[in-house]
Amino acid sequence: MSVWRAAVTMIACMQVSWPVDALVTGGSRGDPKTPEYSKLIKGSDCGHAKQIIGKYQKAAKVGKVAGAARGAITQADVAAGKVDAAVSRAKEIGKTLNKDGELPKAIKDAITSAEKAAKEASKASATLDTELETFKKKVSGSDLSGADVTDEDMVKLKVAAEAAKDAGGAAFASADRVLSKAKETEEATKEKSEQSSGRVRVLISTAEPLLEKLPKAAQEAGWAVDKADATATKADGTLKKVEAKIKDAKDQKPVWEALKEGIKSHMDGVKEMKDPMKKATTAVSDAEKALQDAMKPLKKAAETAAGGGVVSEVSADITKAEKAIDEANQSLTALKGKQESLVKRQDRLTEELDKAEKKLA
Repeated sequence: MSVWRAAVTMIACMQVSWPVDALVTGGSRGDPKTPEYSKLIKGSDCGHAKQIIGKYQKAAKVGKVAGAARGAITQADVAAGKVDAAVSRAKEIGKTLNKDGELPKAIKDAITSAEKAAKEASKASATLDTELETFKKKVSGSDLSGADVTDEDMVKLKVAAEAAKDAGGAAFASADRVLSKAKETEEATKEKSEQSSGRVRVLISTAEPLLEKLPKAAQEAGWAVDKADATATKADGTLKKVEAKIKDAKDQKPVWEALKEGIKSHMDGVKEMKDPMKKATTAVSDAEKALQDAMKPLKKAAETAAGGGVVSEVSADITKAEKAIDEANQSLTALKGKQESLVKRQDRLTEELDKAEKKLA
C-alpha cells in the first residue's frame, strides 16, 4: 500500500469515532450513535488508526534517512571534484615557481594529501551508494513504503552516510588547504625571488669589472714577461763582453768578475720569475673562464626577474658565482705580486747592465 493511500485510509478511519455498531448505512440525525450521512467502509485498516499512524511515521523516518544518504553522496562527489580543481590550480601555480617546472615540495605534499582525501571521499560515496540501493529495494518491496525496513537497516545506512559526510568534509578541507599552500608558497617564493634577484644584481655588478680586468691583467703580464726576456737576452750579450774583459784584465780583474757575478745573479733572478709568471697568468685566464661560466645562470635569472618572472633555485648558482669572484680576485692579486717581483728584478738587472755598459764604453 502506498504512503498516500495509507494517509487517506488513516484519515477516514480517524473520522470513525463512534462505536462500530452505530456505523450503518444511512445513519439517522436523531441517533447520536450514528453519524449523519455516514457509511461503513469495511477494510483491514479500519479500527487500527494507531497502527496506521505508526507506519506513516516510520515511512517518513525511512524517507529522511534515505534523503540524508543521498545528500551525503552528493556532498562527497562534489568534494572530490573540488579537490581535482584545486589540485589542477595548485600545479599551475607550482610550475611557475621553479625554473625547471618542478613542483615545490610543500605544494607537492599538499597535493598528495588532497588526492588521498578525494580518493577516500569517492570510495565512501561509492560504498554509501551501494548501501542506499540495497536500502531502497527493501523500501520499495513493502506494501507500505519502508514497512520492511528494520532499525538495523537504518542504522547501517546512517553509519555509511556519516562516513561519506566525514570523508566529504575532509576532502573539502584538503582542497582549501592545497590552494592555501600553493598561494602561501607562491608568496614566499616571490619574496625569496626578490631577495635572490637583489643578490644576483650585486654579483653581476661585481663580476663585470672583474671580467674586464682579468684579460687585461693576463695581457699585461705577458708584456712584462716579454720585456724581461728581452732584458735577459741583452744581459747575455753584455755578460759575454764582461767575460772577454776578464781574460785581458790584470789588476781590474776582481772588478770585472764582481760585475759579471752581479749581472749573472740578477739575470738568474729574472729567469726564475718566468715560470711563476706563466702559472699565475694561466690561473688568471682560468679564473676568467670560471667566472664567465658562473655568471651565465645569474644573467639568465636577472633577465627572468626583469621580465616579471620568479627567480628560484639560484642559491647554488649564487654560491658558485661568489666563489668564482673570490678566486678571480685572488688570482689577480697573485699575478700582480709576481709581476711586481719580476719588474723589480728586471730593474735591478737593468741597473747592473747600465753599470757594465758604462765600464765597457
